[in-house]
Amino acid sequence: MKRVTKLVCALLTIALGALFVIYKTEVLSVCMTVLGVGLIVLSVLDLIRLKLFTSAIEGIIGIAVLVIGWLLVDIALFVIAIVLALYGGVELLRRIFERKKKKKGLVLLIGFIEPFVCIAAAAFLLMNSGAALSSVMVVVGIILIVDGLLSLIVALAGKKKKKKSR
Repeated sequence: MKRVTKLVCALLTIALGALFVIYKTEVLSVCMTVLGVGLIVLSVLDLIRLKLFTSAIEGIIGIAVLVIGWLLVDIALFVIAIVLALYGGVELLRRIFERKKKKKGLVLLIGFIEPFVCIAAAAFLLMNSGAALSSVMVVVGIILIVDGLLSLIVALAGKKKKKKSR
């Protein structure tokens, strides 16, 4: 990849991360709209190429994303919350009844942190999915900004190739 391309990709990643941090769920709305329209365009292109099955699937998913996109997000958050609650409950019970090693004090306490964090996260998702989604968008934005900055550093620090002289 050329150095200029690396620089542009790094800057775009930083900009996208900033959008996620600043606009949170609005960015998700735009992403869902772009995804839905993109799938419909792909569906039409596949229909022109006579790929009927692929065209139908892309069209159905594109329309579903446009029409019930937020419902799909809410369902996904609900499923994640249920899985987190179940995992946290099972881990809590496993650690209560674990008899292999007799752990005491701080080690015992640390072993119970993970199940309680999972159960608390599940409760947070179930009770206030909007705030949870905003928090996730901020975290994604921060990760994108860090990734973009690291890519920018790599692109700027990269050595130029020397031409061989004959």
